[in-house]
Amino acid sequence: MSMFYGSYKRLAPWRQSLGLVRAAYALARRFPTTEQGSLAAMIKRAALSIPARIADAHGQDDEAGFRKALAGVDEALREIDTYLSIAQSLGFVSWMRAYPLRRRASRVGKAVDRWIMIVEEAMVEAEAAEGVDGGGDERAATVGFASRLGLPRKLGSSLSHGATAHLH
Repeated sequence: MSMFYGSYKRLAPWRQSLGLVRAAYALARRFPTTEQGSLAAMIKRAALSIPARIADAHGQDDEAGFRKALAGVDEALREIDTYLSIAQSLGFVSWMRAYPLRRRASRVGKAVDRWIMIVEEAMVEAEAAEGVDGGGDERAATVGFASRLGLPRKLGSSLSHGATAHLH
């Protein structure tokens, strides 16, 4: 069972990563035909791995698996940056053509960092509130909130006791 509520498709990092994939494919089409099977393919492969790794992180049942999956996102973002630098140095793409992909990669990286920060803060709050019983309707509302943020299931009743006040 995933340590998170809801679907990974609701997460901002996952949705933003789809835009990154589209930008990678748009740029790759501009590469010379001779590079379609090599450097362009490597950029697309790295971009494609990002939403899959975010989904994988969401599906993990422990913090170690979560962190490992998101380390893969960071690795893929560095690969894209490196491949773009190589493509520019070889004259396959200009800085201006590569900029939209770099910008999207930066946005995805920031969104993933925010997700990690929210999850870490929520887990600390949950641990601090462990042992406190929650109430019905309020708890149901906070489960929906947790789902939208991709928060850990571990939060349980601690959400209904103010643990999310700093996340609004």
